[in-house]
Amino acid sequence: MSMRRYAILAVLALAALAIAAARPPDVSPDSPLTVRFRLADGIRIAGEMTGWDDKGIEGSFGRRRWVDLKVEDAFNLRRRVMDKEEAGQWVALGRLMLLMDDGANQAARRAEQAFRVALRLDKAVEQAIADARVAVDEEKRRLAEEEAREQAGRLRTRTPEAGPWKAEPWPELTDAEREATVPAMKADAEEILHRAGLELAPIESDHFLIYSDMPREEGARWALRLEDLYRRMLAMFGRDEKADIFWGKATVLVFSEQDRFRMVEADAFGQLVPSWVTGLCHFDGPKVFINCHHGSDDHAFAASLLRAAVHGFMHRYQTPARLPAWANEGFADHLASEMLDKSPVFERRRRAGLQYVRNGGDVSAVLGMDYESDSWLRPDSIGCCVGQLMVELMIREHPGRFVAWINAIKAGKDWQEALKEDYGVGRAQLVDTFTRYYLVND
Repeated sequence: MSMRRYAILAVLALAALAIAAARPPDVSPDSPLTVRFRLADGIRIAGEMTGWDDKGIEGSFGRRRWVDLKVEDAFNLRRRVMDKEEAGQWVALGRLMLLMDDGANQAARRAEQAFRVALRLDKAVEQAIADARVAVDEEKRRLAEEEAREQAGRLRTRTPEAGPWKAEPWPELTDAEREATVPAMKADAEEILHRAGLELAPIESDHFLIYSDMPREEGARWALRLEDLYRRMLAMFGRDEKADIFWGKATVLVFSEQDRFRMVEADAFGQLVPSWVTGLCHFDGPKVFINCHHGSDDHAFAASLLRAAVHGFMHRYQTPARLPAWANEGFADHLASEMLDKSPVFERRRRAGLQYVRNGGDVSAVLGMDYESDSWLRPDSIGCCVGQLMVELMIREHPGRFVAWINAIKAGKDWQEALKEDYGVGRAQLVDTFTRYYLVND
């Protein structure tokens, strides 16, 4: 190891010792503190803080690093909890400000302010300040290297349905493996909730584990609706009413706060969601997780929850292979709309699909869309609007053939080949029938 490397490590050690000498590494307030702050990405957090240390804070909102907060919020909150008469803690605050990337100029000004206060309290910390500056430079270099390594692992923006799903049958489980599935799903859910700063008892039905901060009576009602949807899908595919499709049970997370919903999307599922998304289904191998935001719009929540449940069921039905995007999304919309009579969400999509057809839209082009060619997370995606109408017509005309078509795709057959051989209609004929029908029928 080079002498320069030894010198840097020595400086880092001295800086760490200086900060450690200023106060204990972990501090808990006498009682929880009510706090409000913003993260660097603009998300607002409110809750009770139960502890803090040199790297971050923790409480009802989970664990958050100081450097993930907005500069002013980190500066003010750190001042609130530290001993303002201790020069070493002002040095630590200045060091923290130098590490902040968000609002770099403001952070630098706040760092110099903290260092001036530290020197006013104790001239002897001058060397500790110099050491802190060197340590920060080294830390920033390390963080930059980590950032480059992690760049490939950025948050996804495409729907989880766009994954590389193959027509490989799910393996049969032994009795011992089957018994371990539900405890494993509960452990995963508890870990997700712990990182989100929550402890919630599940509402457990035959096939779902529902963790929600809404009233338990309401959660129980939705458990019944989900079970009803599950039974409908079993009947549609000719499966025994007691069949277990999920690996264990599907885990359903429902949050009343949009920020917490988005936080879990990013932290647990690596997903970046736009503001209009209220629910998604995620997968970890055979495991199914549904994450939803129940805000003021009951209709949007209901639509998202049931659509996600359809996606979860279809992930586990025979193989993870997906229908073409228009049918995958249209099937979810169709089944959810049947469960939610006269839902304004699906009525809007239906009207948009009818308008597209009657204005001469290219229906065949919609059938050619994959998950790369349309923003399927948007509520007004034309693929979803047309797909809902197409699936509805296919089921109305030939329900048994529609199931046979799905089974063929799940077994690995190309959807257009299956359309002709298993549904009995070629793509061009289907588009023609569809267009003629919806030009005069609602």
